[in-house]
Amino acid sequence: GASSNVGTGNFIGGTNAGDALQSGGQYNTLLGQESGTSLTTGDQNTAVGYESLQTAVSGTSNVAIGYRALKVTTAHRNAAIGVEALYSNTSGEYNHALGFRSLFRVTTGSSNVGLGYLTGQALTTGTHNTYVGDSAGHNATTGTRNVSVGVSCGYDLTTGSYNVFVGREAGYDAGASNYNVYLGYKTGYGNSNTNATQNIAIGYEALYNVTTGTQNVVMGQEAGKAITTGAFNVFLGYMAGNASAGITGGNNFASGQLS
Repeated sequence: GASSNVGTGNFIGGTNAGDALQSGGQYNTLLGQESGTSLTTGDQNTAVGYESLQTAVSGTSNVAIGYRALKVTTAHRNAAIGVEALYSNTSGEYNHALGFRSLFRVTTGSSNVGLGYLTGQALTTGTHNTYVGDSAGHNATTGTRNVSVGVSCGYDLTTGSYNVFVGREAGYDAGASNYNVYLGYKTGYGNSNTNATQNIAIGYEALYNVTTGTQNVVMGQEAGKAITTGAFNVFLGYMAGNASAGITGGNNFASGQLS
């Protein structure tokens, strides 16, 4: 049954839920078997679901809703909603995960946002990342300050940082790429875990085959699609820079349809 007899303003319900709570722990809501079972002096936590917030001892202001959400954390100010969301978090703070196994492997990473099924699920120590859409940032590990918005957007962006990807599968195979902006469906899709840097691509499948290309600007459907390792190219217009052979050279400019 529910109880609020320990500490001040606590509400507890479920087998072993909050069973270690001391008088110093206040304003906690712990519902579900083993939820918050290690909590002693933590304040203002909400845990709902089996083994949610299970190992927190003195954590403060955490929200864990769902089966094993925030299960192993000892940190503060995290929010996890969904089955095993933020499951592995130990000391990371200011993380927000919504969805099945969202930010599942985050350990010490902080200030990350994952919204959707398996978003950022492999991220461990990366910080200040935002993943929105099912499997966005799926295989990210240690990257920092990335924004991936769209289904499978930035899927294989592993250690790259400071990227902005918007669109389904944009930057899909980005690997260790840094400082890129890709806007559109499969824009900057990449090839074999790329290491591209400082590129701007806007449009459906623009800069699609890039590998290690750098400082290219392409705008338009399939613009710059042939660029692989080329650098300092500017292609503007429908299929501009979409040659049959890969573009490895640099300092090219083309404007107009099929240029």
